[in-house]
Amino acid sequence: MSDNVVGKISEMHRNMSNYMKEINSDYETGFKKRDIQAIKKSLEFFRRWFSLINKIRSYAEMYSEYDDNLKSILNFFSQAKSYEIRKEEITEMLRKMRDNFINGSFINSETEKFNTQRDNFFEKMNSELDILLQAKCLETYQLTIDLSSIEESCLNSLQNKIKNILGETERLVDKLTKEEPFYGVETSKLNTFYSNLISIKKHIKITYIVR
Repeated sequence: MSDNVVGKISEMHRNMSNYMKEINSDYETGFKKRDIQAIKKSLEFFRRWFSLINKIRSYAEMYSEYDDNLKSILNFFSQAKSYEIRKEEITEMLRKMRDNFINGSFINSETEKFNTQRDNFFEKMNSELDILLQAKCLETYQLTIDLSSIEESCLNSLQNKIKNILGETERLVDKLTKEEPFYGVETSKLNTFYSNLISIKKHIKITYIVR
């Protein structure tokens, strides 16, 4: 192989490695922050270049024993995550977030006592829900999870959670106005439900509820 060809391969390897490292870094940062738009941008790159990357990997496998640059290219691509693995990672992340949101209760140790903890909890729930609803923009990448179903199930869960708190609040208020025996534990519950409704209204976007 001529020095000129070797030089071009070496330069290509450097440029490709630097660019791929940048893309990988953007993906990992976006994934860690659960930034759907950053994840989408990275997925779009890997989808477009997936076939070319595979061709380069195949070429490097065939001729790497003859050239150290090709060995480096092969080693680089062997360590890099594939497009399919990234899709599996994103799918698993969204599945866990969906299950945690649906199965979690709005009345819990974080929302029963202190206003700051309560507000922090519902801010977090709003952020989680926002990520899950944004995820619908990833449909074009054919993840192994129904993104439309995520939106529907999470919004239904949100509405049911709020309806349950409203229902319990109304039941206790009705009992209080009828001058029926009202015990200390019921007073505590009423305060908790009312405080939660105020925090929900403050932190959960109303557009979620009325869809």
